[in-house]
Amino acid sequence: MKSLVLAIGVYNALLWRQMISVGLGAVAWKLGNSGRPSARALKLHLARGLVTTAMAVLFFWGLARVP
Repeated sequence: MKSLVLAIGVYNALLWRQMISVGLGAVAWKLGNSGRPSARALKLHLARGLVTTAMAVLFFWGLARVP
């Protein structure tokens, strides 16, 4: 990931990483035969996603700057 961040930047590296993750998650969810999450679960996932996004941006931003 470090070479990818250096080559295309933090935002683009995270975008490609998330697109792959969404694709894999969608396949796993479809194969799992689980129903739609409740509103409470969606709020929890949204909060978790926001925290994880901030952590990932800061991590890869730092990764691009550390020799």
